[in-house]
Amino acid sequence: MRVLDEKHRLFGLINPIDALVALAAIVAAVAVAGALFTDFAEVDEAEPVRFQFVCGGVEGFDPAWIAAGDTISIPGAAVIGNVVSVETTPTLVELIGPDGEAAIVPSGIKQNVSITVEGRAVRDGYTYVFSGVRIINKYTYRIEAGAFGWEAAEARGLEPKR
Repeated sequence: MRVLDEKHRLFGLINPIDALVALAAIVAAVAVAGALFTDFAEVDEAEPVRFQFVCGGVEGFDPAWIAAGDTISIPGAAVIGNVVSVETTPTLVELIGPDGEAAIVPSGIKQNVSITVEGRAVRDGYTYVFSGVRIINKYTYRIEAGAFGWEAAEARGLEPKR
């Protein structure tokens, strides 16, 4: 069997020029469809955002565990930004005195750790999306940064960096 017949058709079925034109049309259609249905919003609309993760009641916190410049991530997801600063304050506890009166006093063991984070995100209503991870004010997240990890860090103060 000959590849081209007397009418210059491939295997007697189609002209090679027609086949190339059809293939080019299919490639162009796929490229146009891809461009139409791809969401480029995250790349185009990402803005710098600064917020805090507050980790309450951390026992035995060592400031060497985390430092400015460390990346902060949601385990199993993505890096959402960089640590700008880390501040600690004593966790307040309620103690009942010998007279039966309650008093709020600083814990000598536990601290609240506030981690200021800066990253790029797309605003979506009242939430921000960092590399596919949606962060919402007052929700808690498992985080990792440097040698520090915490199961219930509350996001606070999500707002565009000014």
